[in-house]
Amino acid sequence: MNPVLTEIPDIKDYDYVIFATPVHGFQMSKIMQAYLNQLPSLKGKVIDLFITHFFPFAWMGGNVTLKQMKKIIEQKEGQVRLMTSINWKNRHREDVIQQVVTTYHV
Repeated sequence: MNPVLTEIPDIKDYDYVIFATPVHGFQMSKIMQAYLNQLPSLKGKVIDLFITHFFPFAWMGGNVTLKQMKKIIEQKEGQVRLMTSINWKNRHREDVIQQVVTTYHV
């Protein structure tokens, strides 16, 4: 099932955006995919990405999700700057979250 959004948050007035999604079924969540696909051009926008997952390894969906997001964003002419995978099973996840909080800004 592919969701259809009835409202799409308008980001046209922003130069910098953070997109985040959990991994669902070893790939990007359907709702994030629908949102990104329904966005107009992202030309001139700097975009940071982070995903969350519970799999023991990033290759079990985390890397795929980041690549999927990056591909859609670049097709819409957005510039992906940083990409982070947060693994909830990793005992250092709080350090990764803190790194995202302090690094993800313009």
